[in-house]
Amino acid sequence: MPTGPADLEANLVHRQLTKAVNGSIVTDTFSSLESLEHGNEEEIVWRNPYSEAVHVFKNEGWMRKTYFSIEFFWVVIVWATGGWMRHKKWHLTLFMVMLGWLIFQCVYLTYWLEKLSCTIGITPGAMGTILGAAGTSIPNLLCSMYVAKKGQGVMACTEVWGSNVWLIFVCLGLPWGIHSSLTGKPVIVSNSTSLSVWMAAVYVIYILQSVVTRWHYTKVWGYFYCFVYLVFVIFVFSNESLHYVN
Repeated sequence: MPTGPADLEANLVHRQLTKAVNGSIVTDTFSSLESLEHGNEEEIVWRNPYSEAVHVFKNEGWMRKTYFSIEFFWVVIVWATGGWMRHKKWHLTLFMVMLGWLIFQCVYLTYWLEKLSCTIGITPGAMGTILGAAGTSIPNLLCSMYVAKKGQGVMACTEVWGSNVWLIFVCLGLPWGIHSSLTGKPVIVSNSTSLSVWMAAVYVIYILQSVVTRWHYTKVWGYFYCFVYLVFVIFVFSNESLHYVN
């Protein structure tokens, strides 16, 4: 029996956040109490894929239905391989399993992008620069959007630039070092002059804009960066046909 205000509140929250889902009771009292302490009273419900599909197609709009239909395959896999770990609070193991799935998706994406580039007649480098880079950077995009919505602009920027530093110095440097050590030969990257110039130009534009605006980023600059990326995409595909720069 509750004996004080704290117990009454905990009991009330527990009853509010306990919900039957297809015959199974899903609770998250601790996380919800923590959310309430931060002023977030949104109910937290964790559903299995079937219950989530019923909920989406019954209550959500057409955009959410379309998106869920596309992602349903991975929802089932992730839920089957890692959902039970969350309830056991095996957070480190869950992180490693999800990281493994992410690596598998990146390898799978790269493999089929290479096949697609041969099919449509462009170089694997151009395909990787546009679609491959966009696909493997989606986790960065989601993380940046998540922290940006919370007002943590510094975290969003540092996450993006930190990931690029990691990609350049570790994800490129480590394979190159291992390959050169095993074979005794240098790694030769062909047709990289234009990409190097673009990378340097992006860094210069970002630094100049940040210094001039004193690290204030408005929607105008956001649209400007999107425009620059569109120009970059046009340049890459036009260069595939005209070959005016390596």
